[in-house]
Amino acid sequence: QVGLGFARMRRTLADCQALTTVIHALHDTMSDVNMHMCHIGNDGLTCIIPALNQTTALTGLALSNNSLSDDVAADLGDVIRHNSPTLRTLSVTSNSFSDHGAAQLHRYAPTCQHLTALAFGSSSTSRLSRQATRDTLYPILAACTKVDTLRVVSCSLGGEGVAALIEQVRHLRLTQLSLRDVG
Repeated sequence: QVGLGFARMRRTLADCQALTTVIHALHDTMSDVNMHMCHIGNDGLTCIIPALNQTTALTGLALSNNSLSDDVAADLGDVIRHNSPTLRTLSVTSNSFSDHGAAQLHRYAPTCQHLTALAFGSSSTSRLSRQATRDTLYPILAACTKVDTLRVVSCSLGGEGVAALIEQVRHLRLTQLSLRDVG
């Protein structure tokens, strides 16, 4: 198994094109893609998506803090669907997804039966509404019963929403729960 780790390293579109070649070449052994805080934007992700849709062993996908928006949410949702049999960790927080984008992005996450770590949410400038959080996050938590690490970031929950979230995770064996900017 091979992992690509470029966390906190700013990547250009040319870098993303080169990464696409590497991911294509290693499609059957690529286990982890960690591009947290690489600032690849929609163009960089659009370049990488076809390669991610060819992987057969991807267990981890970290794309937080990459200036991604609704324009790539549906395509990224397809990556999640394609990799759902093997995906164990998913982190796409601190991007600029709206309520609609979050729904598109996470529509297949409930099919990730082996998901053990999930970072859910948006950015402080693009908070998810209470309704979107409930409609998107709760089905994932109901279906993905192996989640033991949960981070919820920049979602409008309020006091009763936090209580409802706690009720939703009661059946899970969480070892880590992090709620940030969920007022």
